[in-house]
Amino acid sequence: MKKRKKIKLTEPEKETLLEMYRNHSKSRMKERAHMVLLSNDGYPIKEICSIVYRSENTVITWLNAYKSKGFL
Repeated sequence: MKKRKKIKLTEPEKETLLEMYRNHSKSRMKERAHMVLLSNDGYPIKEICSIVYRSENTVITWLNAYKSKGFL
């Protein structure tokens, strides 16, 4: 399994992701923003999986994609 890259958000990034989580029209995008926000808050992968009801592989894939590409 791929290792998660640690996510540390700047305040503007966090504000953008919070806005996305609260207001995006697509639930999948809200979910991806939520994963990144939880990671930034220090939640371990297994807890994030439990919160969003996704597999470890899915959560790690999206966290790594956000870290490397800057998008969800």
